Amino acid sequence: MPYSALLHHLDTTLTSLTSHGTPPDETTRRHLLSRIETLQEKLQNPMEFTMRTVFGSHRAMLLRLAVDMKLFDAIAELGGVATTAQMAKRVDADGVLVARVARFLAVMGVLRNPEKGVYHATELSDALRSSSPLAAGVVHGTLFLRIMTHLPTYFQQTGYVNPSDAYSSPFQHAFQTQEHFFTWLSQNPIYQTAFNTVMSLDLRRGSTPWYTLFPAAQSLTISDPSRALIVDIGGGQGADLLSFRDQYPDMPGRVILQDLPSVVSDLHTQAHAQTQDKLSTAGIEIQEYDFFTPQPVNGAKAYFLRTVLHDWPDKQAAVILGRVRDAMVEDSVLLVNEVVLPEGGEGESEGEEKVDARAVQTDLVMMCGFAGMERTVGQFGELFGGVGLELVRVWGEDPGKGGAVVLEVRVKRCAS
Repeated sequence: MPYSALLHHLDTTLTSLTSHGTPPDETTRRHLLSRIETLQEKLQNPMEFTMRTVFGSHRAMLLRLAVDMKLFDAIAELGGVATTAQMAKRVDADGVLVARVARFLAVMGVLRNPEKGVYHATELSDALRSSSPLAAGVVHGTLFLRIMTHLPTYFQQTGYVNPSDAYSSPFQHAFQTQEHFFTWLSQNPIYQTAFNTVMSLDLRRGSTPWYTLFPAAQSLTISDPSRALIVDIGGGQGADLLSFRDQYPDMPGRVILQDLPSVVSDLHTQAHAQTQDKLSTAGIEIQEYDFFTPQPVNGAKAYFLRTVLHDWPDKQAAVILGRVRDAMVEDSVLLVNEVVLPEGGEGESEGEEKVDARAVQTDLVMMCGFAGMERTVGQFGELFGGVGLELVRVWGEDPGKGGAVVLEVRVKRCAS
């Protein structure tokens, strides 16, 4: 197809999309976005690619500034339409600064600027108000941008060696501290709250729940209701267990949520009163627990780790797994819900989908904050084997492209 015809076709499609009242279904929407990204990759030249990549972080930091200033709250409280002077007065900020930020937000499509000095709220700006979890996502995500700016000096000093110790990562270098990221987080309430909120978001979970990927109904059966059915270690605010209990309300056994005191205490605040009520109604027990210490619940049918191990390099991940292994009995199972990366050969043959971009982006975040990593199935197998566990099966739809899977792990049996 000639490029002029392609352009005409795209214009017609865009007109159709904007005038069509019914949005596409989720699968179609994702495929459309993927094709748009591919088209851009095919058409942009090296200069455009470089400029778009380098200046991409500017957009994130501008969003962070607007969230911190509560600019999105202000325009909503002013009825969705406001001048820069009105917004500046509302947020108690300099008018020139507000005008510059608002102008950038309009270029990004977060605000609309139909006339000089006047801005209109959009669906995007409403979604970024302080009460929205997306605002927490901006705060949490831009924290890692601060760390990433120090990567060149960190690797220059370390001789470009992959980080392998959670207490000697780019985070410690950037913040000039010897504390672990999670310790620092507990001392900074704004970032701790943002972290807790982001960890509870559905977007961090695959489209298929873990208890569907893994046949929970058939495999997690016990006869003694006083026995622990499942222990969610480092389970945050309990989203996974709430979903599990909603699906299987009558499955016998105790359901236990464990996390650090800084996370558990956040559940007891007024902001999370509704979540706490849901956990109580579902009969989910809440325990303060540090997974580097002995596991207090012995002999559970299942122990569950979702996106915990990627926070830690092998050195510390082995300790976490060792604590679980020591608590397991013969019929116990450890379920590890993580993203897995391809073993290799990530080339893009014609028609082949690329590795999920979020997986490699998360891998970079894990390296920066924790010296952690996303792993391949082979790397997981070696990690488990080193602590007396064995990978029995990988449950998932497409584990080779950076998708989420459930790794079924059991205590390694001694050869007879």
